[in-house]
Amino acid sequence: MSTNPITLSPKTPPAIVRLDKLTNVLLLVLVGVPFFISFGALRHLAEQNNISYPVLYPLMVDFGLIIFKFLALRESLRGRRDLYTWAMAITLTIISVALNIVHVPRTLPTLGLARFMAALPPLVILTAFVAVSRRIEEDARTETAIVNHRVI
Repeated sequence: MSTNPITLSPKTPPAIVRLDKLTNVLLLVLVGVPFFISFGALRHLAEQNNISYPVLYPLMVDFGLIIFKFLALRESLRGRRDLYTWAMAITLTIISVALNIVHVPRTLPTLGLARFMAALPPLVILTAFVAVSRRIEEDARTETAIVNHRVI
């Protein structure tokens, strides 16, 4: 029996490592900015409708969708897709989009554009997580293939 550990992937070139680090930082920005934009709209909507603790309302909706997306990413790391978690993430995204659209004042001269802009933040968060999840799933498949190849 060999005592050498199995290397899961070949040495990653430094340029790709740097690109991955930059991508991760930009992803945080890409998720953080829309989160705060949507947070403000949902908090304001909760205040307008006399919801108790209006600051907690956007946390429940938008932070909830981010949590479910992280859980989906966790499963992606294992090379699996959890349909329930994705369904919850998509459901909360749809709820957030709808509430952001409802928040737009109907008196705006550019109502269509304003509604489109209001819908964008939760959709950007969703697309960012889908892109990362796909990358992770691909990496998991590649590493599994390398391990299986070396074991044989």
